[in-house]
Order: sequence, then C-alpha cells, then structure tokens
Amino acid sequence: MRTAWSWTVSLLVYFLTGCSPLISNSEGWFSTNSVRSKEAKSESSASYNFLLAELELKNKNYDKALEYYQKSLEFDSGTAAGVRKRIVEISLRTGNVEQALEQIDKIGKEADSDPELLRLKAGMLATQKKFDEAIDVYNKLLVVSPGLDEETNIFLASLYAQKGDFNSAKKVIEKVLATQPQSIFAKYYMAKILLGLNDYKNSEKYFKQVLQAVPLIEPAYLDLARLYVYQKRVPEAISTLELLVNRSPSNKAARSLLGELLLGEERSDEAIREFKALEEIQDDPSDTRVRIAVVKLQQRDFEGAEVDLKLILLNNPKNTIARYYLANAYAGQKRPDSALEQVSKIKAKDQYFLESRMLAIFILKQENKNQEAVNFLDDLLTQSPNDIKLRLLKSNLLKESGDLDGAIEIMQELVDQNIKDDGYLFTLAVLEDENDNKDRAIKLLEKCIELNPVNANALNYLGYSYVERNEKLVEARQFIERALALEPDNGYFLDSLGWAYYKMKDFKSAEREMEKAVAIVSEDAVILEHMGIIYAALSDKKAANAVWTKALELAPESDDKEVEDRLREHIKSLSDE
Repeated sequence: MRTAWSWTVSLLVYFLTGCSPLISNSEGWFSTNSVRSKEAKSESSASYNFLLAELELKNKNYDKALEYYQKSLEFDSGTAAGVRKRIVEISLRTGNVEQALEQIDKIGKEADSDPELLRLKAGMLATQKKFDEAIDVYNKLLVVSPGLDEETNIFLASLYAQKGDFNSAKKVIEKVLATQPQSIFAKYYMAKILLGLNDYKNSEKYFKQVLQAVPLIEPAYLDLARLYVYQKRVPEAISTLELLVNRSPSNKAARSLLGELLLGEERSDEAIREFKALEEIQDDPSDTRVRIAVVKLQQRDFEGAEVDLKLILLNNPKNTIARYYLANAYAGQKRPDSALEQVSKIKAKDQYFLESRMLAIFILKQENKNQEAVNFLDDLLTQSPNDIKLRLLKSNLLKESGDLDGAIEIMQELVDQNIKDDGYLFTLAVLEDENDNKDRAIKLLEKCIELNPVNANALNYLGYSYVERNEKLVEARQFIERALALEPDNGYFLDSLGWAYYKMKDFKSAEREMEKAVAIVSEDAVILEHMGIIYAALSDKKAANAVWTKALELAPESDDKEVEDRLREHIKSLSDE
C-alpha cells in the first residue's frame, strides 16, 4: 500500500512530465512516443503552479499564492483569464486596488462581457473617486445584463449624485421605480436625490413613504431632519430626531444633531441633556464634554464651564480645544491673566491657535493694552502675512492706540491690492478724515462712490463732510438723500440731513429730520447736541437745555472729551443770555 508521500511524489511527477507514473512501457517515461510536446509540458507547469497557488490561497497565504499564479501565467497564457480573476480576488483581499484593476484590463474583451468583473471594476473605480469611469462601466454592465438590476442602477445613481448630477441620478431611479414601484431602496435614493435638487416637497414625501414601510431605517430619519432644517422647520426636525433617539437611544449622530438644534432654539438645558446622553455612549466623549462646557459658557455659567474643562484637561492636557474654551471661561470671569496663561500654552501647530490669539487680542484690547495686542497680531501676521482679516484688525488696533499713520499705511496697501473694492476705499477715507487729511478723504469718498454708486455709508459721509465744511450744501444734501433712499430708517443719515438743513438755515426742516433721528438713535451725544442747537436756533431754550443736559450725561460714555466740553459751553450759553 502506497504512503501519502509516494502519492504526492507521483502527483508532482505527473504535473512536471505530463505522464502518469501509473502507466509505463518498455521505452520508459522519456520515450518520444510517451513524452508530451514542449507545449504540453508548459501546460503541465502552468497547472502545477496553479494548483500550488490554490493551496496557498486556501491557507490565506496571499503573497505566495500571488507568486504561483504569476508563474502559472508565464507557462500558459491560454488560461490567463481564469488566473487573472484569481489575482484580482487576492488583490482585493489585500487592498491593492490598482493591481486588481490592472489585471482586469489585461483580461481584455472577455472582461467586458463578464458581469462579475464589470461589477468589481466599477466598484473599485468608485472607491478611487473616478466617477466618470465607474459610470461608464456600470452602463456597460447594464448592457451586458439587460434585465433591470436594482442594485446596479442604485449604485449608478449614487455616482451621478456624488458628481452633483442629480438630474441624471433621478432618471436612473425613475427607471427602477417604473418596474419596481415598491422598492424601498429606490424610494430612499429618490428622496435623497430630490433633496439634492432642492425639491423638498417630493423629497419629504418619499422619506415618509420609506419610514412608513420600514420604520427602522435610521439614516432616513436623519435625512428627513436635515431636510426640515434646510426649510427652517426646526421644531419638526427636533420632533423627527426625538422619535429616532427614542427608537435608537445609541444613535450618536441623532443625539449630536438634536443637541445642536436644541441649542439653536435656546433650549440649553435640553441640549445639555442630549449631549450628556451622547457622552455616555461614545468611546471618547471628550468632544461632547467640550460641547457641554460651551453651552455653559453661552449660559454665562463660567464657573461650571471651568470645572468641566479642567476635568477634560486633567485626562488629556493636549486637548487644545478644551484649553481654548477654558481661556474663554476665565475671560468671562474677568480673570485676564489666567485666560492669557491658557492661551500661551496653545502653540502654532495646535488646533484653535488662531482663535486663541484672537481671544488674547480681544482680552488685551479690553485691558487697554493695545501695543501688546498688536504684538500678538504681528505674530499671526508673520505666519499669514496676506490674511486680510488680520491686516484689517491690525489697522483698527493701531487706530485705537492713536497710531493713525500706521492704520492708514495698512489700509492704503489693501486699497492698492484691491483697487476695485469700495469698502477698503471707504475705510481709508474715514481714517484720512480722522487724521485731519480732509481733502484727501473727500477725494477717496468720491472715488468710492464712482466705484459703487449705492454705497450708502460713503454717500452719507461725503455729504456730511461737505456740511461740516459748510461747502456745496445743496450737493451735500443730495448725497445724504441718496443714502437715505437706500436706508430710510438710518438715524445717523437722518442726523446728517437735519444738520444739512440747519446749515442751509432751514430750521423747520432741520427740526423735522433731527426729531426723526432722535426717535431712532436716542442715546447718541452728538445727535442730541445737534438737536439742541436746532432748538436754540428756533428760540426753544427749554427744549435745547433738556436735550443738552441728557447729552451731557451720555458724553462720558462716548470717550469724546471735546463733545463733553462743547455741551457744557452750550448749556452755559443759555444761562448767560
């Protein structure tokens, strides 16, 4: 009786020679009458390597299996398609998508008629985001398999949707629904596609049909809730999400979105409840704990937020988001040094670096430490020298610290780089005006209006500038009236118009417009000063004294000593008469 080893040897000899060791003749195995041709030997070697590859594949030794399959291809190209299919299979198992696609392409025309290979190829191209190529392959598959394939069509529609071609996606799903009107998957995808087309009414209809048929499809609840959010139907979105979390308490996405919506509706306590429930089901609840702390910050519960954020940082000192919000909590408690200490621990490579520096600038500005704020800003500009928002902020800080020349220099650079931006021109004009460069300010305002004839602020500012100079009063009034045509309820524009009438000696018209201004802006010291001057011009000393007295109470808040001094002079002038 033969041993297992002797059978193995016989089998190997068979594959190597093409002869069965069980058959012999007088001329021996290598007789020209019994030995196969060279081609037959190649086929045997190919079969031998294929068998070894199959054994390695069965044992999940993918590298060795791939090696033997490649050798098999070297000996026999006649069976290449089958071998290449095996290589495709191994490539997919090992995640080598490029190799799998290469083997399918080498199979050639046979692959173009093989539904399984077409399906694989389309799927792999889709994972590589080669949507156009994947769409072509799916369309070829639908030709090869003319029977309506729901899954293939849904994949095809999803690719169109990912490309943003929702109309083509819709046509594909309509074909599915025409023959399979009860297909839940088709209805679900139709709902999502219609959402992409902003057809909210029909999208909602399909989502509801899906949920009515299969209430357990959790993503449909989330999509329907988002649809309601897009339509600003937030209460319905909240109700939909509450229904989902009641059905599936561990749905993290639903609890997260529900918490955000409740927060937006100023239902902070309920939002915290949802975030705490979310915290309990997360593997790493740090982000949710930060959210809870942020809600407390919004509720001005700075001490509560501080405790939560400190606990997060005890477990993870590298959580820079928590550190940033801790700095906010300290700032809210008016502990600027503690806030700045936390900011200093957030480095350039960390998350929330920019936000932390902006917070530091705000804190320093509140503390009237403008130069230190500028230094922080310069650090940011070193890393982002072309950041327009940072440059605008620096210009504003320099202005507030009294460095108008520095502020103007930055704004002039922005104007030069953005010559068609009337907003920068207007800001530069205001700075030049405050720096007592009145003529240049007027030229800049005129250019600004030339660029944008409906810039209401520029129209009003130019008109008021002429009024203050007591020049071109009719033209000045026209500029202000153009501004008011754009913003009829702007109290400051009405003040400008009233002041223009005053300069034109039309005191009744001045009184009419100024009273409108005061009704809208009742606590501006300068507007009240103008109102008093007009009352005095109309010989109504009592009314003038009343508004000047009120203006004097407000003047310290404006930090404008000149206004305060003028008001005292006005009141004194009444008593001197």
